[in-house]
Amino acid sequence: SAAPRGSLYAALLIILATALDVSLLITTLCAIAAMVISGCVSQEEVRAAAKIDLMIMIAVGFGLSEALTISGAAKLVASWVVQAGQGSPVGLVTAVYFVTTLFNAVVTNNAAVSIFFPIALEVSRQANMPFEPILYALMFAGSADFSTPYGYQCNLMVYAPGGYSFMDYVKFGVPLQLGVGLFTICIIFTMDYWFIYTVCLFFLCV
Repeated sequence: SAAPRGSLYAALLIILATALDVSLLITTLCAIAAMVISGCVSQEEVRAAAKIDLMIMIAVGFGLSEALTISGAAKLVASWVVQAGQGSPVGLVTAVYFVTTLFNAVVTNNAAVSIFFPIALEVSRQANMPFEPILYALMFAGSADFSTPYGYQCNLMVYAPGGYSFMDYVKFGVPLQLGVGLFTICIIFTMDYWFIYTVCLFFLCV
């Protein structure tokens, strides 16, 4: 059937990209071609699955990211973030997290991370602190928008079918956004004790 063959092609894609250091783009295109030729999917299904609007948004995000870097706007915004963070690591990571969520609330998560990445990098340089905590904040903030229908694809997918209004996301999403943000920042600065969280999650799930 189509499912086992599709799984086989996906596994080969990962193996070739990892073991042979082949470009992920090339292996993905080859896997798609193999699926179409073998009848796993039709050309119409492939075209329908391609989210052109999302690709354009991501491409625009990369363009804006480059423009922010070249124009010096990234340095300007970074200096504001450093001032807002009061120079402390916790303050800087908190500022980066919540500024990224503001970007993410009005554009897609991919575009938000693309736009804010050079700003986060400049924050790290200006504050003379390791980039990893700031990068973690950027990654989580770019993947955890609950306050608007537009910040993440899943939010938009259930928006109309569920009969939700924009204010439903604000009322229920903003408190959740704040809670996840605070939890994320705590995790970032206590990652040396990851085993404690693992044990706690284990007993919560049992």
